Amino acid sequence: MFFKPSKLFFVLLLCLVSNSISAQEVMKHTVVAGETKYKLSRQYHISIEDLEAQNPQIVSGLKTGQVLTITNGVANSAEQKIDVLSKFQSFEASSNANGEVSQHSNGEILYKIANGDTKYSVAKRFNLSVEELDRLNPSLGNSFHAESNIILHKGNSEIATTTIYKTTTNSAGKSEENEAEVENEAEQQVSVNRKATIEQEEVLVSDNLFIKNLSEGQHKKIGFIYSANFEEENPEFAEFYKGAMLAIDSLKSLGITVEEHTANAMALTSGEIANLSTSDLFISTADVFGVHKLQNKVEQHIPVVYGSPVLWDTTEKSKAYFALPPNDFTQRMLLDYLTSQNGNVIVVNGIDATVKPSFITDEYPEISQISTPENGVIEEKTIVEHLKEGTKNFIVLNTERSNTILNVTNALLHNYSKFNTELASFLTVDFLNDDNVSNKRFEVLKMIYPKMESVKGSKVHKEKFFKKFKSKYNLEPSEKAIIGFDVTFDAVLRLSQNQGFEETLDVTSEGLQLIFDYSETKQPNEYINQNTHLYQLNNGKEVQLK
Repeated sequence: MFFKPSKLFFVLLLCLVSNSISAQEVMKHTVVAGETKYKLSRQYHISIEDLEAQNPQIVSGLKTGQVLTITNGVANSAEQKIDVLSKFQSFEASSNANGEVSQHSNGEILYKIANGDTKYSVAKRFNLSVEELDRLNPSLGNSFHAESNIILHKGNSEIATTTIYKTTTNSAGKSEENEAEVENEAEQQVSVNRKATIEQEEVLVSDNLFIKNLSEGQHKKIGFIYSANFEEENPEFAEFYKGAMLAIDSLKSLGITVEEHTANAMALTSGEIANLSTSDLFISTADVFGVHKLQNKVEQHIPVVYGSPVLWDTTEKSKAYFALPPNDFTQRMLLDYLTSQNGNVIVVNGIDATVKPSFITDEYPEISQISTPENGVIEEKTIVEHLKEGTKNFIVLNTERSNTILNVTNALLHNYSKFNTELASFLTVDFLNDDNVSNKRFEVLKMIYPKMESVKGSKVHKEKFFKKFKSKYNLEPSEKAIIGFDVTFDAVLRLSQNQGFEETLDVTSEGLQLIFDYSETKQPNEYINQNTHLYQLNNGKEVQLK
């Protein structure tokens, strides 16, 4: 006998369908300042995973003004299970990795770790953060072994829990009002713990403007690039790197974890290339040619922040940010100024010349040049032969050798009453501290030189840095270590802003010592820290030239 549906059956069926539809309520939400994914998941009673699955644009963080689509309710149909599994399988297929995605009977999406996988690479592949991966797999810790299964998506067990939370009273008998109080207390405790952590770790540049706008729980992967052997042939990078590690400690106390790797741009292994190819940013003390070699091997245009005054190259493929102005940028700045003064410009080239004489010949043919012999001593009459009466003579030192500097300045001082002369240098004032040369002669000859502006009033921050550096490495920090800290701290903070690195370039920021004021050059994809100016010694004071 066949079953004949009654009117009552259809009424009941209609009720069930309408309840099912109402359980899948679709809402729009506009993100406001201060909101987090955790708060929104609690507000709309869905998991963070589902919130991100419905709004893929927020995986990397929330942005004020974003409009989110939120489907609230239980999603446990076979079709929806298949959709979730297909999504993760498509991520895996597009990555060409050897891992395996499967689904447990309870709806959990599992991943079998493959050789070469790291926590960061897996999280990035499946549009998760490392923090989210840790939350899904609390027992994972630092162990990440091939053939092990990890959870990528909690499935229906977690959704069922959120459904219970929607009722007037939950399984523990707490009302929604009490639940809200518990949530508020928990968030306050997180805030207190975060503040305590920051105070304990001592963020060394706590007044940096970018700290105010950080999104919580970020993970960045940074490749530190150098040339030659790490300790033996590149001690400057070793110092830079020590300072960078202190910056990473400070960033951690702000809730930013940094996975860092170092690589010699001139001797890369296949493993290093594969690892570096997933970097968010390179910080380099290598020259641009070494970095170009690296970029060609990783086959990706990863942004580069240069932390040393390398040679400026105009063939950048990736976005390049020169935190310290390139050498030829400051060299051109000086020569452009001197040739604009309608005087007689003479460059004295030592055997250790910073600027290639051929560059001066090609770019500034009106400039006279004097080459010094191997012993560094030039006859006074050779210098005088190049000087002109009735006009200002600018003599540019293209050397760091003390005996050459003494030799040239002595000749100029001997003839000071006859010729109007001023001294200039391609270098900053580092050699003014040379015990073999008196600063007085530089003041008399009104020396002109390029110099980067430094932060004023950062004594307290520097004292903290010196204390922590000495505690960590048992030695005093060098200038390179301070630069390593400043460049790394500023670069990662800019990278961690909601709007991204490039959109922060109109903001000037300060480190322990360096001021960062980026401007785009005439070349595409290049930005230079414009915080270098020409100064002149005048009556014992430094005067900035216009």
